[in-house]
Amino acid sequence: MTVWENDDDECNLPPLNTEKEPFDPGRDPLIDSIKGRFIIDGQHFLRQIRSLEHHRERCLISNKAWLKLIKCSMKALVWTLYFECPYCFEKRIITSEPIVPNNSLKKSDSVSTDVHTTLSICDSAVWGIISSGGGYRKMEEIFAFLGIKCINKATFNKIEEKMGQCWKSVLSEAISNAGIEERQLAIENGDVTDTGIPYITVIVDGGWSHRSHGHRYTANSGVACVIGLRTKKLLYVGVRNKYCYMCQYLLKNNKPTTHDACFKNWDGSSPGMESDMIVEAFKCSFEMHKVEYRCMIGDGDSSVYVKVKENVPYGRNVIKKECANHVVKCYTKSLFKIQLEIKNRKKLLTNKTILKLKYMARRTIAKNYKMGFDVETLKEDLKNGPKHIFGDHKMCKDYYCKIDKNESVSFSVDTQKVLERVEDVLKPLIRKAPQLITNDTSNLAENFMSLVAKFTGGKQISRGKKGSFTHRTYGAALDFQYGPHWAHKTWKKTTLISPFSPLRKFAEKTNKQMDYKRKSLYNSFMDSSKNKKVKIIQKSGEEDYGEYCQKLDMDEEDYELEKIQFLKKLQVTEDTRKDIEQKTIGQSDNSNWFEARKNRLTASNFGTICKRLKTTKYGPTVHRLLYKDNNEQLPALQYGRLNEPEAVRQYEKEKNIKVLPCGLFVDLNIGFLAATPDGLIEPNGIIEVKCPISIRTLGIKFAVKNKKSFYLKYNENSQQIYLNKNHEYYYQIQGQLHISNRDFCDFVVWTPKEIHIERIQRDDMFWEKKMQEQLISFYHDALLPEIIDPRLCRNMPLRENKNTKKKSK
Repeated sequence: MTVWENDDDECNLPPLNTEKEPFDPGRDPLIDSIKGRFIIDGQHFLRQIRSLEHHRERCLISNKAWLKLIKCSMKALVWTLYFECPYCFEKRIITSEPIVPNNSLKKSDSVSTDVHTTLSICDSAVWGIISSGGGYRKMEEIFAFLGIKCINKATFNKIEEKMGQCWKSVLSEAISNAGIEERQLAIENGDVTDTGIPYITVIVDGGWSHRSHGHRYTANSGVACVIGLRTKKLLYVGVRNKYCYMCQYLLKNNKPTTHDACFKNWDGSSPGMESDMIVEAFKCSFEMHKVEYRCMIGDGDSSVYVKVKENVPYGRNVIKKECANHVVKCYTKSLFKIQLEIKNRKKLLTNKTILKLKYMARRTIAKNYKMGFDVETLKEDLKNGPKHIFGDHKMCKDYYCKIDKNESVSFSVDTQKVLERVEDVLKPLIRKAPQLITNDTSNLAENFMSLVAKFTGGKQISRGKKGSFTHRTYGAALDFQYGPHWAHKTWKKTTLISPFSPLRKFAEKTNKQMDYKRKSLYNSFMDSSKNKKVKIIQKSGEEDYGEYCQKLDMDEEDYELEKIQFLKKLQVTEDTRKDIEQKTIGQSDNSNWFEARKNRLTASNFGTICKRLKTTKYGPTVHRLLYKDNNEQLPALQYGRLNEPEAVRQYEKEKNIKVLPCGLFVDLNIGFLAATPDGLIEPNGIIEVKCPISIRTLGIKFAVKNKKSFYLKYNENSQQIYLNKNHEYYYQIQGQLHISNRDFCDFVVWTPKEIHIERIQRDDMFWEKKMQEQLISFYHDALLPEIIDPRLCRNMPLRENKNTKKKSK
């Protein structure tokens, strides 16, 4: 009789009896052949052993029958033992754990199933190895030390791929739920556009499969994430791979490269992966979550913001906030560069001093946010930081400095030079004060990237050849989304039953350890703050297919209707004009100023537009006005913005006139024209200030006589310096005078050595003949079509004027 199934009723088994076998088991050659250790499911294995005892009563040949081990095997970590009765030859099989039919990991788009399954020991082992950042090599080494036969690499890769698909399904559901939660919170907070679409703030960042160390940007894989600020949960995870092992193998052997499970989805450069993924996330924000990402917090390392503005349909409405930690980090790097350059004065800028400067800048940002100060106060405090650290406390404020203001020290020549260098590298940070006033950070995104590094083995091993990097990214995302209990929850969603208790206890223990470390870190930070000790620490969218492919322009009739409604919204009354002007005081430090000028032509661009030739293409100018990020990071603009207040103070002193702040003026007759003078001079004047960085050491008179391209000219007859009427600045001033309805403008050119003041009268004839018609024509023919029916987000070239002729070769 031959039986290969265990059909005994395990609940009615007799007590387990043991007796000495008819031969010495120590001399059994089969037992001698069993080497190493085995992993068993204790409860299952003991039940099967007890079921063997039941054969003694059922044997038809002898009442002293017993089952003898005749063979054993090991496959996929499952130990299988084969027994046979020497009397009736009945056969039985027992295994070290329950056999899971066809593998419990389902490679499908849904995690639901009609039957409750469990993960096999092989699945669990691979899961654990991947979660710890290891791969097949580590698993093989660990099992070798344990004395357990390991699975082969092909089995490991197969299980990893199936596991990645399961993780992806669970992650998709978690991301969808997070989007619903973010949307609901936005609606409750009233963050809804005019068209009824909720908008949210997100944190974005990107990472790569290996570390660049600042110069090696050649990673084969990249990852990007979008995290909701309110829920602190992932709303998007993207992965790009530029290499596929199987494709390369087939190509090398001159075979077709089409095959299943190809993870290659990127052909561009490695640095371009981040912007491509984040642009994709912004484009599909409404499709995925029915929201728009109107504010993004990032580290500013790449061109992500520019690409979002250019390629996302609502990109022009997106604003960016800087990560305070990253900005201060860049400031610190610049300080260390200065330290290397000043070889003879290193003692004046030690490591300790640099860290003091770093902590001063970071705590200034945090303190200003906590106390609700405005942007100007933050700028003042940041600017005074280096002086405070070097011992000059004249301008210090009581809330961060308790030293007597009279105890300030005088600096030596060397110290003054070092201080000037420090203040120079601080200027970019000061310029970003409007984006730092809310003290935002991208720490959540950095946390996610650290989990990706953990799952991929610290970025020390190439995981992107066969999709391993993609699968591990999904695991890291689940870890971020669910926390320490991620494995427990994912296991339960995959199999519909709870995992073994050790996994749950491990998650609880990890959670407690994290809480303890968090509290300990907070207490340590508070103690160090009280003691005031400083520790010394050394692809854009597809053109031919998809939602953002090239499409036809709007019908002319529909466009005309949209145009009429749009221009009507821009038109203002006298009261509305005054209200806008008051609400936009502060210019670039005021978000209302950006919103009010967004769809208007402003005076600073009048000269470029009015002086352009009829054959000059519209496209580059339209692209710069609508999609390019502002140029405020340029040294010339930074210099001008930082020195403008000093120029105004000197003007007020010389002229004995008070300059009043002002906002954006909108033209009463042409609502799409606007201007922002640098200040008002009562009763009927304005002021425009220029601080040219190119002549800061030369002086104005020297520049007028020796620099032909300089905008100030010298009249030998009258011996007067005057503004060239053909320069863009003259067009800007005439535009400001016309739109603000003022009579004169005091044009101020300032350098540290001297100041030039010229009064320019309003010239209505100049406006009517050389400006008005050109501005109206450009706005209607070039700018307005791209605003109403944008082409750039459809991967199409911008519209050009009909007069443009191709240059003959």
